[in-house]
Amino acid sequence: MPNIIDLNVPKIVSKAYYPMFNSRDRYLVYKGSRGSGKSYAAAEKVIIDTITRPYVNWLVIRQYFTTHKDSTFATLKKVAAALGVYDLFKWTTSPLEVTYKPTGQKIFFRGMDSPLKITSITPTVGQLCRAWFEECFELKSLDGFNTVEESLRGELDDPNGFYQSILTFNPWSDRHWLKSEFFDKETQRTNVKAFTTTYKDNDYLDKAYVDSLKEMLVRNPNRARVA
Repeated sequence: MPNIIDLNVPKIVSKAYYPMFNSRDRYLVYKGSRGSGKSYAAAEKVIIDTITRPYVNWLVIRQYFTTHKDSTFATLKKVAAALGVYDLFKWTTSPLEVTYKPTGQKIFFRGMDSPLKITSITPTVGQLCRAWFEECFELKSLDGFNTVEESLRGELDDPNGFYQSILTFNPWSDRHWLKSEFFDKETQRTNVKAFTTTYKDNDYLDKAYVDSLKEMLVRNPNRARVA
C-alpha cells in the first residue's frame, strides 16, 4: 500500500458515506439529491478499495456504455488526483478501463444495454467482486441487474474478502424496481443498507450552489423535491 494516500476516511468523505468504507453488507444503496456527493464518494470507494484490497477488481455499470467516459471515468480520475494517487493508475480509453499499476488490478466499465457481455469478464489478478451501479435509476431491467450480480461469484483469494455492490441514483419515481428491492422493508433483499442523502451531506459544496438550491425551494418546489 503506498504511503502517499491518506486513508483517514473521516478526513476524506462526508459522514453520511462512512458505511461505504466500514460496512461488509452486500448492497450499499444511496438514493440522493443533486449535489449530495454520492457519486464522488462511490468513486473514492472504488479507488481506495482497489489500492488497499489486492483481491478486488471493480465493475462500473451504467445503462449506456457511452455515458461512462464523461461521468464515472472522469470522476475516478478526479478522485485519484485529489488523493494523490493518479500516477499509480493507468487510464486507457480504448478499451475504457483503469489499471492499478503495482498489481494489475482492474476497473472495468460496461453498459447494461448488453448485460450478457459482462458475464465473460475475467481479471488476471484477483476477482471481480465489486460493482458500482451509477445512475441506476436509468437501469431498465431488474433481470439485467440480476444477471450482472450473478456474475460476481467464486471463492476469493483473501479469507477475509467479501463481495459488495454500490448503487447510486437520483430518485424520480416510486414505481421503479429499486424501491421494492432495496427500500421497502417487506420486499427488501437481505444484507442491504439503504440511505437517502441530500446536499446537506456534502461538506464540499460552495455557498453559491447551496443558495441556488434554497432558491429552488421557493421558486420551483416540485423540482426541488427531487433536486
